[in-house]
Amino acid sequence: MNFLMLPIYRPVAVAMFFLGIMILGSVAWQRMPVELIPRLVGSEIRVNFNRPGSQPDVIEREILLPLQAQVSTMSDVAETHGQIRGPSGNFTVRFEPGVDIKVREFELQRMVTELQRTQPQGTWLGVQSTGTGAISELAMMIHVLGSGSDDKDALYDLADQIVAPRFASISGVSQVTATGGAKRQVTVTVDPTRTTAVGLSVESVMDAVRRTVGRIRYTGSLENESGRTSVMLDGRPVGVNSLANSRVVYDRPALLQHTSDVVIGPGREEQLFRVNGQPAVGLVIFQDQDTNLVRLGRTLRERVEEVQQELKPQGLDLVIGFDAADAIETQITHLSRLGASGFAIALVVLYLFLRQWRAVAVVGLAVPVSLMTALAFLYLVGQTLNLVSLFGLMLAIGLVVDNSVVVFEAIQRHLERSANIEDAVQEGLRRTVRAILAASATTAVVFLPIILVEFDDPIIRQVASIISLAILLPLSASLLVAVGLVPLLANYLA
Repeated sequence: MNFLMLPIYRPVAVAMFFLGIMILGSVAWQRMPVELIPRLVGSEIRVNFNRPGSQPDVIEREILLPLQAQVSTMSDVAETHGQIRGPSGNFTVRFEPGVDIKVREFELQRMVTELQRTQPQGTWLGVQSTGTGAISELAMMIHVLGSGSDDKDALYDLADQIVAPRFASISGVSQVTATGGAKRQVTVTVDPTRTTAVGLSVESVMDAVRRTVGRIRYTGSLENESGRTSVMLDGRPVGVNSLANSRVVYDRPALLQHTSDVVIGPGREEQLFRVNGQPAVGLVIFQDQDTNLVRLGRTLRERVEEVQQELKPQGLDLVIGFDAADAIETQITHLSRLGASGFAIALVVLYLFLRQWRAVAVVGLAVPVSLMTALAFLYLVGQTLNLVSLFGLMLAIGLVVDNSVVVFEAIQRHLERSANIEDAVQEGLRRTVRAILAASATTAVVFLPIILVEFDDPIIRQVASIISLAILLPLSASLLVAVGLVPLLANYLA
């Protein structure tokens, strides 16, 4: 039996096949991770630094050159370049393609942390990787507002220790970070008199503190089917008492508390917020990688209302500063309206040219099935719903209409020549299947090289791949619908 005649001889099997595809597409719509922008991973890591009051030659000698020397010991480094402008500068490391950037970022962060300890107070060094990891994982920004008379340190402690855990416990939240105000920090004040009394110097005590708080090492990684996991050996103190009871030198019983005062309290305020004229502390909420951002946003907004009611008696309030879920919902609604408008216009134009409501009905059913099939394909290949993939799906609407129109019109024309439905379907498919395959192939030829070609910038390659898949998969689905579903519908509507 000819494969193309399955819709006529096995209509129930074909109908069940497309019903299964629709169910899979519905499941994909519910389970596909939704994010504002896709997670894009670059090949570069940048170290930014600032040392107020220092000249460029001093910064080069004490920051840039030591950093260059440490990076030279790393593997898979393709290129490095740095620049200094006044008291600030940056150092960029570009790695070879295929390198695990997260592992390299951790290694570079460890080097920067060690270099930071040798710098004078006020020096700042930060590591930043290229890509959209942190931006794509950002779910919501919340401000905890206090009254004008509230202690800012107490407000930060309340946000960090009480409010943040309420949001961190939500399924789909990976991390909640408090920003603004003064973070709690441990202060070690060395007493020269007590230090001399135990036969030590202030410098030896400072070296002991640096050594104790820096006991963290990257020892390698474990690999299995689910991916790679970094392994770290952490020997740092677990609290103030643990730090105070650490030895200054190994050959003497002198402890840090014998030479210094070790206390915990508020540190320096490096970032401040004021919202509606009131002091505030920010809570930055990040989502898990495979979380549906839209559903997570609804849960977060419900939790905000609950916490608002709990904090109202204390004169505190919560204000949502940024909501990624609301942004993606707005864009999805906007793109859906544009897609629906374009689809409706296409149906009107189709009716004006063919003057057949049956053709409009067939295409009206074929396009949603093609898009649901494309969603199922995207779900199976591990893609997410984001602004880039949605844009590609909207572009594909015009492409998926063509194949169905060509096949149905050919079947209808042969049926008008007094042919029975079986002969009309067979002849219509025989005359059009090569044409629609050739037309689709010409479109695919344009996008396939984009997926296969290695761009110098991995971010451009990833964006091009997402758009190409969002167009090629609906196009493939439209071929399947044109040779399977359209003949089945034509059997009853033509």
